[in-house]
Amino acid sequence: MPDSSPNRELASNLAPGAIRPEFADEVAEAEHPVVFRDVTWDDYDAMLRIRGCRRFKITYDQGLMEVLFPARREVFSAISWNDYEAMLRIVGDRPIRVTYDRGDLEILMPSQRHEQYSRLLSKLVEEVAQELGLDYLALGMTTWRRHDMERGLEPDQSYYIRHEAIVRQKDAIDLAVDPPPDFAIEVDITRSSLDRLGIYAQLGIPEVWRFDGSRLTIYRLSEHATYTPGDASTCLPNLTADAVVRLVELGRTLPTSQWVRALREFVADHLAPRPRPEGPDGAEQP
Repeated sequence: MPDSSPNRELASNLAPGAIRPEFADEVAEAEHPVVFRDVTWDDYDAMLRIRGCRRFKITYDQGLMEVLFPARREVFSAISWNDYEAMLRIVGDRPIRVTYDRGDLEILMPSQRHEQYSRLLSKLVEEVAQELGLDYLALGMTTWRRHDMERGLEPDQSYYIRHEAIVRQKDAIDLAVDPPPDFAIEVDITRSSLDRLGIYAQLGIPEVWRFDGSRLTIYRLSEHATYTPGDASTCLPNLTADAVVRLVELGRTLPTSQWVRALREFVADHLAPRPRPEGPDGAEQP
């Protein structure tokens, strides 16, 4: 996920008293004003096409564009691939999720609770991988899309582990020729209106974690391009969904330094292979 500096810049440009969409908790029936910078006239035109006949305000002034989204989640229909890409340019690296599925486009502004869980899960994955000696490439909310499939989305977190060496030095990953991320994390505090799991399946991402704030489901991609739930991760061997939930809840109560120590102790006690005791001749006992 991007750091908080773009968020502070965005917040400073909101109207006085406005709700800050990336920090506010779930709020119904409220406008969500967002200011975008360095927006071209062509992308402003694209935003007008995306809005269509919907009645909410879009203001443009020499590269600055303010959009008063009616709600935290908005879905638009009959959107072209070019206008989807324009929306991605408009959003930039702000923590706003843009999902596209064959003409349907969803814009979702995560809440503070959503972002907290996302960061805890990210820290957990990276600490466990390091303690297990697994190389990984963390790509956060990178947009994964395929024009030929007319689908695209941003996970809350995404990782290469098994294919890390293949993509390590790539500046741009093209899913038409490169392997997809080995797994992705979905925090579903505000549930999407689109079939994001179906988009992940079409993009070929082997494992998806879906966390709703209390329960984690680990989905594994089958040979039929559908997901089935499993008890444990294949990317982080032997790490179960129940263990992840317990560790995340622990992370909400402990200072970060104590929580990291607890994570490392958990890996040593439950995930890392233990050496067998040696016999008198120095050989490992069965």
